[in-house]
Amino acid sequence: MTHQAPLIPTRHGPDIWRRYRLPGSRAINHASWEDARVQGHHVGTCRHTAPSGSGKACGGCLRPGRPYTVGGRHMYPTTCGTCGHEAAAGGPTVKRSRR
Repeated sequence: MTHQAPLIPTRHGPDIWRRYRLPGSRAINHASWEDARVQGHHVGTCRHTAPSGSGKACGGCLRPGRPYTVGGRHMYPTTCGTCGHEAAAGGPTVKRSRR
């Protein structure tokens, strides 16, 4: 094997700041997200690496997008203002009704 895997695991997806997450989880807080979206605030830091192979993360600020639902889970899209990379952070799952 010519390439050694990194010893420190990398996190995939955007790095959303703690104030936009629910306490004790990695799910997005809908109320604070909508507030940031309406006011035009940044919600996190871009972790997209350049395709040139430098291995450095972009580090630009993420702008929030309008949330949508996919497969019973709320998704919160982000767009980097520096590199233009788009990613989505997951919110809480929609509770299913029990019969």
